[in-house]
Amino acid sequence: MPRTKSPHPTYCLHKQSGRAYVTLDGKQRLLPGAHGSAESRAAFDTLVGQWLGNGRTLPVEPVVGVTVSVVALAFWKHAETFYRHPDGTPTGEASNYRPV
Repeated sequence: MPRTKSPHPTYCLHKQSGRAYVTLDGKQRLLPGAHGSAESRAAFDTLVGQWLGNGRTLPVEPVVGVTVSVVALAFWKHAETFYRHPDGTPTGEASNYRPV
């Protein structure tokens, strides 16, 4: 009979880097500090505590970065200033981008 998988995450050694890791939600997560250090043990406890407190799944981290609306707004501002006649009046080219 095959050995059953432990329901509890374990503190493991990543041999190549000498750091500790834990596998949660099917992904290995390296912990800060060397394997066996107080820093890595504290990080392990914190991460596993979050995992258990959230119903054995890690909380979804919010995506931080540029969104499509931010890029579109930046392009629109660029188009309004770039597409102009030499006298400074709008060419009408920027209005072609408005529906897009």
